[in-house]
Amino acid sequence: MARVVFFLLLSLVVAYAQLPDTFMGVPEPDSDNDSNENLDSDEFYLEIDEARDSDHEPGKDGRCLLNLEKVEVYPAYEGPFQLAGASVQVVGVEASVAKITRSPGNNGSTAFTIGGAVRLIPQKNGVIRIQYEITGAIPNTIAGMHIHEGTDCDDIGALFSSNEPNSWIPVKYQTDFDGNSEGAFDIETGFSYHKNIGKVVNFHSPDGTSIGCGVLLPVRGGNLEINYAISSSQTGISIATLTRSPTNHGPTAGTIGGTVRMTPSVNGFVLFEYDIFGTFPNIVAGLHTHLGVSCNEIGPAYSNKQPNAWIPFKYASNENGTSTGSFVIDSGFDYDENVHHVFDIHDAEGNSIACGPLVPMGFGMAIHRGETCKTDVDIKGHFWRPMDSPDPWQDIVYIPDQNGNAHGSFTIKTGFTCSAHDQHAVVIKGEPEENDSDFESDYKPFEDPRFQVEVEDDTDFRSDMTEGVRIACGALFDVDERDDHSDDGFPYERTFIVIGILVVGFMMIGLTAVYLKFWYLPSKEGSQSLVDPGEGYSTFISPSTGP
Repeated sequence: MARVVFFLLLSLVVAYAQLPDTFMGVPEPDSDNDSNENLDSDEFYLEIDEARDSDHEPGKDGRCLLNLEKVEVYPAYEGPFQLAGASVQVVGVEASVAKITRSPGNNGSTAFTIGGAVRLIPQKNGVIRIQYEITGAIPNTIAGMHIHEGTDCDDIGALFSSNEPNSWIPVKYQTDFDGNSEGAFDIETGFSYHKNIGKVVNFHSPDGTSIGCGVLLPVRGGNLEINYAISSSQTGISIATLTRSPTNHGPTAGTIGGTVRMTPSVNGFVLFEYDIFGTFPNIVAGLHTHLGVSCNEIGPAYSNKQPNAWIPFKYASNENGTSTGSFVIDSGFDYDENVHHVFDIHDAEGNSIACGPLVPMGFGMAIHRGETCKTDVDIKGHFWRPMDSPDPWQDIVYIPDQNGNAHGSFTIKTGFTCSAHDQHAVVIKGEPEENDSDFESDYKPFEDPRFQVEVEDDTDFRSDMTEGVRIACGALFDVDERDDHSDDGFPYERTFIVIGILVVGFMMIGLTAVYLKFWYLPSKEGSQSLVDPGEGYSTFISPSTGP
């Protein structure tokens, strides 16, 4: 019996762990329950980009700081590339704003004049900063201003503080001759920044009457700063898309094209793979990387060796004017030093007939809507607000060097506050996609099956190749632990419920043991039994009475 109870308990815990977050009342990031979704007007939101660029230290004065937790191999990835490590940091400004308007019960002299805004900014150790600007209040007066527990100006409720005495009692504002007032102060009320979001800010008259009121709503859409450092076995790849040289006005001007792929080799050598079409038939001519970074000014062959390392390298075309091949070269410049330089194709006389800069391939990284890396379904799509702009993550890439390392920073505007990204998954890509669907041609530049794409337009090519295959994933967490998620129902509420199930289950096991020992077994021993219950038990046969 005890075993049955134990396994039943274990099944309940396992089943509960698999429940979706929505079972706990946790809204999806893009659901209608997202607090940011209610912000359909921009007129009273204070600009926070300037604050983001100020000299505040991370984690202080309203700065939100998120870091990437342990990065793991993407669950569906089975390729050869490995991520040695990754660090992603999200920095932003956290703030909420209340637009102050006439309180519902204000029918006095300030009913048509009072207005303003209050800004709420999180600080360290549970402290919040209040910045306010009020106009049209009662002139030359001192009165109270507070955050109340209500969420609507029709019912503001009590002062929102858990401290004794109440932290808001001494807080006042002072107006000038025109009824205007502005200022800032720090306060610790016993409630964190996030618990104040959605509460009412109220301005009183000297007699305590409410004259101005507004609801604190989070500022949306500020710029986020993303800092990253990635190390993987995916070394750099650069592509030159060959087009007609500006000086080529000959018979190949309308036909020549192709691609060149550059990857790092060993000991400073660089591997070049090329596919050329539309050149002169049956010729042997030079192909080189040049000093220039534009086809308008290619400069000399790019080498610091004497004689120039590029002199002996040639391509040979067939009767159709095509040529495919590969070679390694030590020009004195490694892979990283060749990036962005022009690769040039010559004719038999040494004239430039086709060229293109070696553009490094970027691989995508993005914050996703999901909060786990278990499956594609769990990770979901990119985390951004579609009604604000096109997907801001679609052009975000990191570019690995010849050792597979990349580091840098960028700014991005997702339409959500910084803290809204807390616990969301970060996906890192790191391998060219196989048989990309954006190109439907049979043209295969190289043997590598991961690089089977048709290159017809440089812009499309670069955009396409920034995608890549998902190779790693991890979740963001709040470094300063300012976010109090205990009201969210996840993960803390789920943890407490699981613990509760375990406690109740062990109590059931204990009660079952007591039942077996003191009631069930003694009652069986006291009844008539003609069957041996097994080893370890004595058979008791009730005495029979004679006829």
